[in-house]
Amino acid sequence: MRIIISAKMDSDSENAMTLVPDATPVAAYAMAGSGSIDNGVHCSRFPDDFCFFCAFERNPNATSNEKDLYSSISDMVQHMSSIKREPAAIADHVYKAYEDTVRHVVKGEPAWSKASILRHILYNGQFEDVFDTSVCNMLSSIIVRQNNTLVDGSTGNIIEENRKAFCDTVATLIKWKQSRRMKSKSGLAGKK
Repeated sequence: MRIIISAKMDSDSENAMTLVPDATPVAAYAMAGSGSIDNGVHCSRFPDDFCFFCAFERNPNATSNEKDLYSSISDMVQHMSSIKREPAAIADHVYKAYEDTVRHVVKGEPAWSKASILRHILYNGQFEDVFDTSVCNMLSSIIVRQNNTLVDGSTGNIIEENRKAFCDTVATLIKWKQSRRMKSKSGLAGKK
């Protein structure tokens, strides 16, 4: 049990303490794959949602007369992520390519939803650059929004709390980009 002490005291209460049962901790990510615990964002958490990338692998024995459809789609994701395309745009292209060229040759012709595609390219680690682009986009979006709160409209004065948060976010973005450049120079980024 945790004890929460309320900061708001009134005349009716001598003691504003509340007993709250502790939360039952669970893993942030189920390392053993899918299960009954509702955690994680990876494909394994959604076993009923078909994922082409999880169900199949690259065909190393494909000949020039044979299409390696997995590689074709995987290479498209790699290319689009290397030019920093937004994850939703990549998922749209993958969805169309799967529907147009792959689905009809997969046994049972399972549908591969855009949500499943996006989930895989963002979270499964196969396409790290897609997630990295998302982090940069998130931080950039926060910076744009914070910029709109920096100055008090009536006095023209800088709002110090907002300026500090803005500078912290800019510093975080700079550090993130530097870490990505270092990883890229070491040859680790996006290599799968």
